[in-house]
Parts: sequence; C-alpha cells; structure tokens
Amino acid sequence: MYPKTIFVVRHTTPLVEQGICYGQTDLLLADSFQQETNIIKSKLNGFQPEFIISSHLQRCSQLANNLFKNEVIKTDARLSELNFGDWEMIPWNLIDTAQMNNWSSDFYHQSPPNGESFENLNNRTLDAWHHYITKNNSNKIAVVTHSGN
Repeated sequence: MYPKTIFVVRHTTPLVEQGICYGQTDLLLADSFQQETNIIKSKLNGFQPEFIISSHLQRCSQLANNLFKNEVIKTDARLSELNFGDWEMIPWNLIDTAQMNNWSSDFYHQSPPNGESFENLNNRTLDAWHHYITKNNSNKIAVVTHSGN
C-alpha cells in the first residue's frame, strides 16, 4: 500500500560560501534557518505526518526536528546528498577543467574523483524510498532531504 500524502522537503540554506562544491559535507545552517523554517511550516499548512524520514546530515535532521517537534524521526544515510569526493568544499571554479568536463559529459555514470555518480545516488535513494515508502503503512509521510535526491 502506498501512502496517500508525501511531503518532500529540501533542507534550508547551509552555512557555506557561494560557489563552493558541497555534497556530503555535514554543514552547519545559515543564520536564516529559523526564518526559512517558518516559511516551510507555513507551506506545510498544519500537515501532521504519521512517519518522518530524514537524511542524517544535520542540515536535514535539524530541520526535521524543528518542523516536527516531539515526533520520532528516522534518519538514513541513503538519503544524503551526492558525494563529490575530492571536490568537496572546493570552489567550483577551481576544480580541474578536464575532470569537470569528464564528469559533466556523463554525470549519470561518471563520478568526481573518489566521489559517486548520480547513478549511485539514484540507486541508494531508490533503495531507501522502497524501504520506507512502499513498505510503510502510513498514509502521511514527510521526507526531509536534499535537492540531489
């Protein structure tokens, strides 16, 4: 049985400079966290999920805990953002052009050095989705995750 309502929420703004490549780096949240959280709460319009799943990274788990206070929240690393490997926390404009061109020519199958491809991201996310969504008897589910998922 599939749930009737699923809300998928992207984390708020992380505390990182513009133009930095980040994925699985566990970043703190920007000072605008509470303001952004309030906007998300208003868009949820009182939605009370029966089951809540979140990426384990703090930019998601903190949001989930703030949105759904006093609720049980399951975290799962399979919902984390793409692993950019050697590119993590490097300015995009300083990443080797040849490596970037190789990756961008087929980013679904290619991965950044010591990172993962979108195919890997897709497979682990679908594995989590199948585990939590298709096998869950809840009618209302909230998923707090990243834009890459």
